[in-house]
Amino acid sequence: VCLLYGCDRYGYIKDDSQPSGWRKYHASTPQALLCWLKNIGVNYVLAKGRQAAITSTEMLCASIRVRVMPSYKGILLTDDKEETGKSIFAEKFMATGRKLPYWMQPKSVLHDSTMKVMYSFSNLKGKKGENKLITTEMSLFGSRDTQAVNGTTPTDLYIDEAQNVSTLQKILMERRPTEW
Repeated sequence: VCLLYGCDRYGYIKDDSQPSGWRKYHASTPQALLCWLKNIGVNYVLAKGRQAAITSTEMLCASIRVRVMPSYKGILLTDDKEETGKSIFAEKFMATGRKLPYWMQPKSVLHDSTMKVMYSFSNLKGKKGENKLITTEMSLFGSRDTQAVNGTTPTDLYIDEAQNVSTLQKILMERRPTEW
């Protein structure tokens, strides 16, 4: 899946300056680079300036990947799960995903809350462990949930405002065997 094509062709992001509250996504050069890095499987740590639409780009990429990669598992980690985390999850991940074309939408939603979504893209019946049900998921964790994060093997780990995550180094060191 070419994420840059997917984002530019099908993506919309929230924009308060637009009458509809949405604008068609168009990647700038740094955003296109991030899509390319994800496409080739490079893991990265990114420091950014304000208002670069990088969080919107990352969550749009996650919204596409959770819909097109079998067994995808994404984690969004924030210092403040209750306000910042839930806001990013709802407005930049869930909302952008709902704006994607109908054919990218899951067959069914197995779990939907303010902190986790699990999709099924299979018509087969069965339990997850029976290899009949193909599921993908995206979860929100707070920085104090290090054991919960370390107990998973995510495809992607998104950390917002990493400078505020006191357990960042511990989390990164735990993730290195699977992500770096």
